[in-house]
Amino acid sequence: MPCYNAIKVSVAFFNLERKVIFVVITHTLEGIRAAKIYINFRLEDFMTRIGHEDVVSELSFGLPIEEVQAYKQAKLQRAEELREKLGLSNPNLKSLGTQVISCHNAGIVQLFTVLNLVNRNLFTPEEFQYIIMTLVLHDYPEYAKGDTRDYVNTRAQSVDIDERHILTRDVSGCENTALVAWVLFSDRIMREYKFDNGLGNFMFMCDKCDFPASQLAYESIGLGGDIRYKDLNKLNTFDMRSIEITRSHRPADVFLCNLLLNYPETIEQKWFPLFMEFMKSVAWVAREGQDEDSRNLRWLDEYLANY
Repeated sequence: MPCYNAIKVSVAFFNLERKVIFVVITHTLEGIRAAKIYINFRLEDFMTRIGHEDVVSELSFGLPIEEVQAYKQAKLQRAEELREKLGLSNPNLKSLGTQVISCHNAGIVQLFTVLNLVNRNLFTPEEFQYIIMTLVLHDYPEYAKGDTRDYVNTRAQSVDIDERHILTRDVSGCENTALVAWVLFSDRIMREYKFDNGLGNFMFMCDKCDFPASQLAYESIGLGGDIRYKDLNKLNTFDMRSIEITRSHRPADVFLCNLLLNYPETIEQKWFPLFMEFMKSVAWVAREGQDEDSRNLRWLDEYLANY
């Protein structure tokens, strides 16, 4: 069973209740099917992005410029082949920022929806509706101010404060006061109390797991990126450490490891085993035909064994 090691780690290190263990085990195969659904969603979103300059960045790690140019050209050619095959038009390059944010928000909602379908009755219909709205809106402020990062280590705390202020200002004019109250409440617990509140942590994990899961989706159609082609100045200390731990330059591995390094408290959270099960399911589907260590995210089991 592809996810056996993750189940073993979950049982050994998180002392889960029998009911939770049963859910993790019985939904492993259903999780793989959900991963396929999720991959299809992310590919649909991704087709609006391929060809953008953010897919691969500039030269780093001393690679010859000719190799970087050839790499970019090969990816663009592959993207054009997919566009032609699927009958898609070229994306509007002028709306890059909003497209990236929109795709991410859509991915989070789709991931949340899939997990909610796989694990029945996690939330009431009303909670589900409000959570969806919160996830859709949580990166809304980035339309206005962009995604500011502290490239030395991690995101600056002031970023969340600024985004929270913009969100509060702009949604407060909504006539649906109940929706406004719920969005602002759940956005706050997602940002400020993600390690003290189960709902906040669940939304936080949806947010942070979307990117590595989407990168696995891109891998499945031959468009997986390579960290070696990013600007070295934009790799923070956690990125470098993640490359060492995962023994991989693939964004899916590096950014998932980056999540664990940036937020070690995540490992102790209630929902952590569920999300890691899902990530392993996605890797199992996306890396079909590849080496078993890579497909099973062996580095993840090795990392968690230290806890």
